[in-house]
Amino acid sequence: MARDAGLSEEMHDALTGHTGGGVGRSYGGGFRLRALAEAVEKLQVPEAVAGSEMSYSETLMLISVYVHQLM
Repeated sequence: MARDAGLSEEMHDALTGHTGGGVGRSYGGGFRLRALAEAVEKLQVPEAVAGSEMSYSETLMLISVYVHQLM
């Protein structure tokens, strides 16, 4: 999903809570909330999730787990 949405590996890691990458990632405070929200909006939610009655936060958590499994 993240690759299909054109998200960078760094953005994917920020959304899924992963760490790693080069030394440059340790500088700064990470992505701002607006950038994270815009990245989430680019993700296409799988049909199984889109038709459910989960809350927004539950959906985001499920997307995070799903993206993690794809990588």
